[in-house]
Order: sequence, then C-alpha cells, then structure tokens
Amino acid sequence: MKHTIFIFKVLVFVMLSHTGANALAQRENNKNAGREQIEMIKTRFLTRQMQLTKEEARLFWPVYDQYQKNLIQLRKDRDEWLPGMPGQMDTLTDDQINKLIDARLKNAEDILNARKKLVDDLREVLSPHKIALFLHSERQFNQELQNRVQQRRIEQPPSGRNFPR
Repeated sequence: MKHTIFIFKVLVFVMLSHTGANALAQRENNKNAGREQIEMIKTRFLTRQMQLTKEEARLFWPVYDQYQKNLIQLRKDRDEWLPGMPGQMDTLTDDQINKLIDARLKNAEDILNARKKLVDDLREVLSPHKIALFLHSERQFNQELQNRVQQRRIEQPPSGRNFPR
C-alpha cells in the first residue's frame, strides 16, 4: 500500500513537472511569436513612414538589423547583472551598489554609442532627411507600442494577481 502511494506521488509529481515545463515552453514560444509579429509591424511601419525605395530599403535594413542585435545583447547583459529590485538592494553593501550604478551608467553609455554608430552608418546609405524620418518614426512607433502595452496591462492584469480596477 505504501509503495502504491509512493508511486502515485511520483507520477503526480512527474505529470505536474511536465505540465509546468510545457506551459513555460508555450509561454516562451508565445512571447517569441509576439516579438516577431511586433518586428514585422515595425518593419512595415518604418518602411512606409520613411518612404524607402527598394534600394534604400536594401541598404537600410541590414544596418538597422545589426543595431537591433547589438541593442538586444546590451539589454541582456544589463539584465544579467541587474539585481531584482528593490528587495535585493537591501542585502548589498554600498560598494556593491556603487559598482551596480557604475555598470548601469556604462551600459547606458554603450547603448548611446550603439545609437551614434547607427546614425553614422546610416549617413553612409541614406540622406539626412531619411535619417530624420527614421528617428522620428522609430520614436513614434516605440511610443505607440508602449501606450498599447500599458493599456493592455490596465485592461488585462496578469493572472494570479488581484489589481484594483
């Protein structure tokens, strides 16, 4: 009897673990699909707003895609060393916090330098007018995306949390 209960508990544990892993994998797949969809929409939006010719688009997108890859890596690097705020900050010494502040500033500087490199690279392939359109359009797109994300959070709070409406 004890052996049967033990096997039952192991089976339940394995099933729950498998279900949790599947749910986590599904959530990650959905997140990646969402990112890809946003990138598709952004590509169409920027192309339309900038009124890129086929030749300009052929020259622009590889430069922009490389910038995006660099930016993603810089953000991943930042997220690896940035502790969970604010709870973890209470356990750090002043010296550790100063190192985090310096690292945060260095990361912001690296992001700014990547942006400057993007503009320098774009100057080789686009007119100043198209670069200005790009900078404005990208900002406009990101602002609209941010507004929609905030609106969605208000309308659909994450499950398992009780937020006042």
